[in-house]
Amino acid sequence: MKKLLRLEYIKYTRSTIFYIFVGLFMVLVVLSEISSLYLSNKFGIKLTFASLWPSLINTAGSMNIFIGILIMVSITSEYQNRTMRQHIVDGLDKKDVFIAKHLYAVCLAMFAVVFVALSVIAVGFYVGFSTLGSNPFDGSQLIGRYFVQVLGYISMAIFFAFLIRSTAVGIIVYLFYMPLESLLGVLISYLSHNDTLIPQYFPKAILSNMVTNPDMAKLVSAAKSASPVKIPVALSEQTTLIVGCIYIIAFTAGSYLLLKKRDL
Repeated sequence: MKKLLRLEYIKYTRSTIFYIFVGLFMVLVVLSEISSLYLSNKFGIKLTFASLWPSLINTAGSMNIFIGILIMVSITSEYQNRTMRQHIVDGLDKKDVFIAKHLYAVCLAMFAVVFVALSVIAVGFYVGFSTLGSNPFDGSQLIGRYFVQVLGYISMAIFFAFLIRSTAVGIIVYLFYMPLESLLGVLISYLSHNDTLIPQYFPKAILSNMVTNPDMAKLVSAAKSASPVKIPVALSEQTTLIVGCIYIIAFTAGSYLLLKKRDL
């Protein structure tokens, strides 16, 4: 395992693409959190650590797509440059290649979690602990759900990478899948007269709802109460977490089967 991690580390820390996408993720997470903080102050929303953690983690979640694209580029470029085939010639087998990619994915997910957690704490220092409350870790338990969310986006990207193998096409499919899933969900809801939970079980819907903003949840709840149209109740946090883990397992298993059954 140590050898596989070292191999991935050498390859991708020497890649310009790696630093570009990691840099984009970090910068956009910080900017999105600053924007969220500014809007909270503008609209007079009282911040506490209990609301700050989920609010900023939810804001950072929209940037997970850059981590997904990064690992997709790394895998598809190895197909196109015949790097994977060379690894097999040098003595590794497909199982080793698969494990290496997923170890790399877990490390990226852990990096994202640590960075987001540190950025939330930094915001707490900026605002002032006395203003937010006495316990800076009140609400920090959601960082575990954020880890599952990041890992879900990454596992989906890995699956598309092994399925499509082309960098350009893979990125297009990965990016366009998100809005296409939303449109499909709207169509299903329309055909069922908004009386269905099916769209909430789609991969992107599950992952994006893994961590919710409490202030936004209150607004949605109020809108549902005021609406004369019957709107399905949202999935529980426990259900969302379980289904999200099932998708991660399914995408991982699918990636392994694609790698195992197809030629490099």
